[in-house]
Amino acid sequence: MTVGPRRGLGEHPTRVLILRRLSAGCPGVTTIVPDPDDLALSKVVAWRDKDRDWLRSGIRAKLFSLETMAAPLVRMPDRVPERHEMMRRLAWLAAECGLRSLIRE
Repeated sequence: MTVGPRRGLGEHPTRVLILRRLSAGCPGVTTIVPDPDDLALSKVVAWRDKDRDWLRSGIRAKLFSLETMAAPLVRMPDRVPERHEMMRRLAWLAAECGLRSLIRE
């Protein structure tokens, strides 16, 4: 098992877990598991109804952190929504989930 940084959107290093499984049925299979906060941030970028539902469920279950998701926003590439819009979305999620937002713009 290896845990290490990989490059994702822009220069933000994503955290991934790489699992190497030995199996007679699947020799040499490598599984890449993205960090939950990075996966959630991609859902904030997409911002479809199903993404908002997924995010609310994950936040309520404490699977990821709004503050951790906000940290890389200053390094996000131009193809994603502007930082102000991303912060607005995170603040909306905090309100939807009954959290006192610690996020500051």
